[in-house]
Amino acid sequence: MVDSPGNLSHFDDPAAAEEWEAFVGPRRWPAYRPRFERIQRGEADAFHFPAALTQMFWMTYRGLYWDAAGVVIIWVALQLPVVAVERGFGGGWGDALGWLVNTAVFIGVGRRASYWYYREASAALAAVHKAGLSRPEMLAQLRRKGGTRPWTTAALFALYLAASLLLGPEREPAARAECAAPQAPER
Repeated sequence: MVDSPGNLSHFDDPAAAEEWEAFVGPRRWPAYRPRFERIQRGEADAFHFPAALTQMFWMTYRGLYWDAAGVVIIWVALQLPVVAVERGFGGGWGDALGWLVNTAVFIGVGRRASYWYYREASAALAAVHKAGLSRPEMLAQLRRKGGTRPWTTAALFALYLAASLLLGPEREPAARAECAAPQAPER
């Protein structure tokens, strides 16, 4: 397995640290290095607030597309009981259960985000080492595979905005007309 502590170079080795830095990016490597060191030692990583607060945006920014898709699938699956409770018992119970589900996803992503990114980076490093490239080619390949992807995050934000506008609370014309029409006083 590529992400086990025994089969990766230690970060104190300048060559290995340079490879990891090439994948993560020179500006963010100082922040991720202690996280990755804890993960390599088999210790629990600290909560990752940026990933927890901006879940899908952070994951697409870091290129964790499959992990983002998995979180969306899990979140949608957890929302099904919320909808059932809301329909069966009313909005208050559904809102409470929805809050619990969203909190669980928030905590889950925050606790696992660094590991997912570490796993992605270690797989990329293993693949590049296996390819047998020269040192400059290897670093260039890691920079291409790693780093950040602002364009995918911008595309996701545009999709989110479009979905919010199309599927927002005023999607029913009858409800809009009811709200817009002046109400006659009751007699």
